[in-house]
Amino acid sequence: MRYFLTYLIAFSLNIVVAQNLITVKQWKVEDITDITFDQYNGIYLADELGTITKYDLEGNQLLSYSSEMIFPINTIDVSHTNKIFGFYQTNQSYILLDRYLNVLNQSTFNPDFIGFAVVAAFSSDNNLWIFDGSDFTLKKLNLITGKLMTSIALSLIITENHLDIIQIDEYQNRLYLNNQDKNILVLDNMGNFIKSLPVQPEGKFCFNNNNIVYIRNNTISLYDIYNNDIMTIGTFTEGYNPLKIIQLQEEYYLAVKDKIIVLK
Repeated sequence: MRYFLTYLIAFSLNIVVAQNLITVKQWKVEDITDITFDQYNGIYLADELGTITKYDLEGNQLLSYSSEMIFPINTIDVSHTNKIFGFYQTNQSYILLDRYLNVLNQSTFNPDFIGFAVVAAFSSDNNLWIFDGSDFTLKKLNLITGKLMTSIALSLIITENHLDIIQIDEYQNRLYLNNQDKNILVLDNMGNFIKSLPVQPEGKFCFNNNNIVYIRNNTISLYDIYNNDIMTIGTFTEGYNPLKIIQLQEEYYLAVKDKIIVLK
């Protein structure tokens, strides 16, 4: 029986171990809060002062936006080609920029609909997903009307003892909630719970093709969202405290508080 169970685990969760990773380049950036990338391999950084900056793969600055509001941008999202979204948790507001980082819209969440937005991100239909920490609900906000389209009480559908949602991403018609240091919760794009994934990212993850790219214990791994395979890309020796990892081409960009480290 023990050998049969071992076989089942190996069959359902194929784990491949790889080699050590090395730092191929890095650049210093102060007070990073989030990092993301667009389909043209442009890299976007947000910081504690409300600045959004676009870089190329070598760390050369291309564009920059500086807000009049000196608040941290907790989330930056460029999943929509012609819009950049920035979320300010401190004053419960958000900003929309065009691809040249010019302001399209800036607004504060209506407290009648949103008690306290912990994290927010684009939905596939060009609206916003929001995790409201005041009542532990997942909400979808219409960006045109400013009113709620969906409100889901997570405590009624998810049997988790602790919810500390630090990231929301809608990807390939599913919604992924990063429950910090615990697991990743998967819902459909209507907000119905599907399952919990057996991975515990440190910091935020990203998607690459059918994989979740994440860090745990100085190790970069890929989790296939369709067949549950885990591939260990490699480990690195530096004891960084990762904010987020992104993959561009064959390189892994690790954002920590004061720099970007590129591993390969």
